[in-house]
Amino acid sequence: MTPLKTQNSKLKTLLLLLVIVMSLAACNLNPAVPTPTPPAPAFATATALANADATLTATGTLTPTETTSPYPTSTPITLAQPTITPIPPSATPVPPSATRIPPSATRIPPSATRIPPSATPVPPPSATPLPPSNTPLPPMPPSATPIPPPPPRPRPTPTDEGGGHPYAKPTKGPKPQPTAIPPLATTTLPAASPPLVAATKSPSAASAWLTASTPHYTFYYLSNTPAQRDLSKLEGWAEQGLKIVSAKAEITPSVQMKIYLVPRIFWQSGAAYGQEILIAYPQRNYTSVEVPLAFQHETTHALAALIVHERNVGGLLGEGFAVWATGGHYHHEDLLALASTLTAENQNYYIPLAALSKDFYGAQHEIAYLEGGAYDTWLINTYGLPKFKQYFDQPDNPLPILGKSNAQLEAAWLAALKATPHSAADVRYVQLQVRYYDVMRVYETNKDPDARYLPAESPSTWTTTILSHFLAPASSLLNIELEDKLIAAGNAIVSRDLDTAAALLDQVASASATNLYQMVLVTL
Repeated sequence: MTPLKTQNSKLKTLLLLLVIVMSLAACNLNPAVPTPTPPAPAFATATALANADATLTATGTLTPTETTSPYPTSTPITLAQPTITPIPPSATPVPPSATRIPPSATRIPPSATRIPPSATPVPPPSATPLPPSNTPLPPMPPSATPIPPPPPRPRPTPTDEGGGHPYAKPTKGPKPQPTAIPPLATTTLPAASPPLVAATKSPSAASAWLTASTPHYTFYYLSNTPAQRDLSKLEGWAEQGLKIVSAKAEITPSVQMKIYLVPRIFWQSGAAYGQEILIAYPQRNYTSVEVPLAFQHETTHALAALIVHERNVGGLLGEGFAVWATGGHYHHEDLLALASTLTAENQNYYIPLAALSKDFYGAQHEIAYLEGGAYDTWLINTYGLPKFKQYFDQPDNPLPILGKSNAQLEAAWLAALKATPHSAADVRYVQLQVRYYDVMRVYETNKDPDARYLPAESPSTWTTTILSHFLAPASSLLNIELEDKLIAAGNAIVSRDLDTAAALLDQVASASATNLYQMVLVTL
């Protein structure tokens, strides 16, 4: 070979080596990036997961299974497989744990400042957790002054025959719900209010009352009721009763009194609200109260309010004053003779006067009124009406007025009662009076619950809701049967036919807690 040919051969070899070196350099600068595997869906269907679990459990290897996808089927995309240039043996392989940079990524320029390995990493900010919502509040500092709750607004409270005086303990438990009673045929009440909401009251019942006047009374009554039918008779009873009690009590009426008449029984059938009087005047009066005496009793309370402090109108002396002025509680009675049985055969009924002074209306009704009437009768007979009126107005300290303490007065009164004669009939009369009204109250509670309702509001302020309790008496066959028996028993007690009265009361007591069929069996 000639020198020229040898030189050309060497040049070709160098060029070939140069090409190889440049190719290797290009491979190191731009390594082939494998095609990334498409990411798995963010969530799988329950069926797919269940099928995968089943396959993995059975074979130990997760194999594809057919699943039903909730999404529409799409056309698969076929990716072209790029040609990968193998890495020469002299190249440094990329470790499997390395994160590959996709081709589209922005590369860091060589001039960028890199973080040295010794740099301390900055911890992520941590939020201060809020206290839980049920964390108790800090206690009130001792120097703080608590705001007291507002005092309850006082409401007018009646003096009544059944325990509604201002000093009566409130009745426990909820008031009985009224029995749905259709309105009277010719009584037109204001339209009912819409469904109750906060601070909403039913309309006033003022337009429902008809009125009539006498020299000393204005009568309020409802159309198509016994009161409208007997209005002239009621006016006469009221004026005559006022004449009797005002003369006996030596009190001259100075105001026009209002009498509201309702056609159903409530409590003992009478209540006084200052100068307003509420009287029951139904077709069937099963309380055994003589209506003229009810007028006199409640009128006495209205008169007493003119001479003593309002707080003293009821209670031991106030109710006793009304019983004394009327001449009996429900009927004309010998109060001292009947009360004398409480020191002998009926001594288990006796209630100490100190207890009656504290809770007159919580005591057994008939005994409380009998003791009050007999005590006032004895006081007036012993010390005179003017002295009694002073004591009536200042009952806490009778010593400057009567020369004795309350305990000394009670002892002297009991001694006088022990010296008062009474008969065996008087003993049983007191017993049956107590039984009669206890049985009547059981009947009212179980069979005529509206009869146990006595509102604190005076009748002139009643709403249609309150008036609805008083529109009509209970009228089922059982109510009529039991009330007729109560009326007969009351008449028998007054006439001293005490055996008949006892038998009738036994029948009513048995039936008051049973149904109509048991009532029929009792009466056969």
